[in-house]
Amino acid sequence: WGEKVREAAAAACEDAKREVEGLGTFAAQAFACRAGALAAALSGLLALHDMADPEPVHEARVAIRRFRALLSAFSPLFREDPALASGHQALKAISRTLARLFARARDFDVFAHGLLAEARRLFPEEDGLADLAALVGAIRAEAYEEIKARAGEEVARLLFALEATGKALGARAEALGEDPLAFAAARLAKRAAPVFGTPPPAALSAEARHRLRLAVKRLRYTAEMFAPLFPDGKTRRLLRRLGRLQDWLGHANDARTAIRLLEICEEEAARRGLTVEAKAKGINLGLAAALEPGAIAEAERLFAKLLRRTPFWELKKE
Repeated sequence: WGEKVREAAAAACEDAKREVEGLGTFAAQAFACRAGALAAALSGLLALHDMADPEPVHEARVAIRRFRALLSAFSPLFREDPALASGHQALKAISRTLARLFARARDFDVFAHGLLAEARRLFPEEDGLADLAALVGAIRAEAYEEIKARAGEEVARLLFALEATGKALGARAEALGEDPLAFAAARLAKRAAPVFGTPPPAALSAEARHRLRLAVKRLRYTAEMFAPLFPDGKTRRLLRRLGRLQDWLGHANDARTAIRLLEICEEEAARRGLTVEAKAKGINLGLAAALEPGAIAEAERLFAKLLRRTPFWELKKE
């Protein structure tokens, strides 16, 4: 079943790249594309018996974010029809629940395979790091067990809402015949404002950098969706720069997140009658402190490059 969903998602995305006659047609195609990709990612995750590989949860979370970007971008259309408005609210609520359900597993995946793995590589003889890795593995396993216990019901609700809302949007498509380019430019400008109107990353607090990272991510996923409406050469470069900026802001955020996760580890260790050795904690905190400035510096450089290029939705038609 998962393979059939993937094939349907690929076909819908190919349709979305073709010439469209109006906004409604494009919205219906984009919805089918991202709904299919989301269903494929979730079906692939739930089909797993072994949760050792962190990629399926990562792919599911990205698919959810891309779909939520679609819901936000087309929210003016959904508000125009009671059936669409109801489906819009249901999909927002379910996707938010799933995102929260996957968050703990993903956080500890990143910590285990990133900072903690690097600490163990640099200090292979440190027993406290091995104990911390075992504790992180136990916390991660509990997070995955919660996914197995709860995700199936939420995914079933999501698939039902996707089908109903997709049909309602398809039925309305021909009535929404306005220019999709003008709509796309307006929605992209709204998403771009928190990015292009923000000071550079090095001048921001950790909390403000986190908000910038989220704004870049939302702009990127929205721009990806509307990109088929614009010339390929104009979109590819900006999407690539947004992606790289998102990555490095993410690395800086991971260093900060490690501090919070170590606090959770100490709480979980106490609950289990264990302790996190001070040296093991200190090594991880030291690595995080060392990695963050480099990530911020690279994000600063990429942010400056991003600002030097006019966004593709603002370019005049040739």
